[in-house]
Amino acid sequence: MPRDGASDEKALVRIRLESDAGGEKQEQSLEGEWYSKNRTIYLRYEETEGANLVRTLLSWKDGRLRLVRQGDVESEQIFSAGGRHSGYYRSDNVQFRWRRRRLFSES
Repeated sequence: MPRDGASDEKALVRIRLESDAGGEKQEQSLEGEWYSKNRTIYLRYEETEGANLVRTLLSWKDGRLRLVRQGDVESEQIFSAGGRHSGYYRSDNVQFRWRRRRLFSES
C-alpha cells in the first residue's frame, strides 16, 4: 500500500540497448519491467549472451541514479550531479573498484 501519498505503479516495457565496445557496435532489444515504489522509480531487465545471464536494476530517487548488475557480471555504479561515489565491477576475468570524484555539476 502506498505511503505518504506515493503511488505504486508497474508496467512491462521494451528496452533498446546500444553499445560500442572497441569499435564494435551492438544493439539489443529486451523486455523489462518499470515500476514505482516508495517514491523510487525502478527499471529491471535481464540480458543473456550464450549461457551468460546478467540481471540489471536501475533505480532513480531524489536526483540519484543507481545501476546494479548481478549474474555472470556484477557491478554497481551511482551517478548524481556533483556527487562523489564509489563502485565496483567483477567478472570471471577481471575485478576492480573505483572512487569517482565529481562526475559533473549543475550550473
